[in-house]
Amino acid sequence: SWKTVKFPPTTFEVMEELVNTHPAAEELKDVSEYMHFYGCQNQVHGAPEYRVDSGIMTFVNHGCNGSANAGEIGVDNAVTEMTADAAAMPRAHGRISADSIHHVAMDRHLNQVMSDGDYSMRDIKAGEEILNNYLDFTGDAADWEKDVMEMRRWCTGTTK
Repeated sequence: SWKTVKFPPTTFEVMEELVNTHPAAEELKDVSEYMHFYGCQNQVHGAPEYRVDSGIMTFVNHGCNGSANAGEIGVDNAVTEMTADAAAMPRAHGRISADSIHHVAMDRHLNQVMSDGDYSMRDIKAGEEILNNYLDFTGDAADWEKDVMEMRRWCTGTTK
């Protein structure tokens, strides 16, 4: 969708600083949680930024243990929350690889690239829930372990 809520690196940094240091910024915490939970993180500009798609795909759930039936063409969905090495994010992982930082063609078409749609990875039956691999949305190696462990808890039904 072209109607994406964008949180560029400077906005992300200022918002996180305010949320973490100023009690008066309580309302901003909701915006931060919205960004983290529904957004797709990348580091195309060398620092974390988020984009939240305004379409229905925002509400697609995670497909546990490789059951995702929707995703991006060309993204390796073999890495799941159960098979991932939580200590090391794969170099070529997620929507935009590290090699794309400051890529001239990528910068010129960044809105289209970051807002492209997901595709069915196999035939999806009528009434079947559309599921995605949320690990594909982790764009920062610093968040990798936390995200892998959180999804493992979701998928195993454990809380800690």
